[in-house]
Amino acid sequence: MISAPLIAGWRQIGSWAVFSALVLAVPLWALLDADAPTLPHLARLPNTPLQTIEGRLIDSHAFLGEVLVVELAPQPCAAGPGGCAARGRALDQLAAQLEDDAPVRLLSLLPVSGGADRGSPDPTRWNLLRVPEPGLPALQARLLGDQPLPEDALLLFDAEGSLRAVFSADEQAALLAEARRLARGLPARQTVD
Repeated sequence: MISAPLIAGWRQIGSWAVFSALVLAVPLWALLDADAPTLPHLARLPNTPLQTIEGRLIDSHAFLGEVLVVELAPQPCAAGPGGCAARGRALDQLAAQLEDDAPVRLLSLLPVSGGADRGSPDPTRWNLLRVPEPGLPALQARLLGDQPLPEDALLLFDAEGSLRAVFSADEQAALLAEARRLARGLPARQTVD
């Protein structure tokens, strides 16, 4: 016959074993998640003056501290499904899918005159900015040298201004996942009511 104290002892040991396993699972999960490959550093966001649509000057480094998805939109959108129109659709979808407090900002960099027509996106999430002379080609050369960008390219920068990847517009799901991963651990954005 098994006595009651012995049964209670085994239950207590089992409870402690389950508790210990759960306590160890949290740091082990964090270690496994940290082993996910990080995107390589490709270039640094140059300290470039930008101009808001209203004409106010702002420095590109004013956006550091947030993950940036950047569109270089040097020309008006041509008719057809690719390039500029695809970037615009991808940015629209990203803006709709991002959480309000996610520290991710979308930037459309346009030439001083012309460039893509982006309507009036929400300036708390998506900024339209003009690049003064020497313009977008010089900015692209500073970022990527001679490497050409696809027409539908979207650039992903981390919160420190490091270019981590170049995605095409049809890779929007992967871009969103990487932006969220880079934003993890950053302070939430302050939402204005």
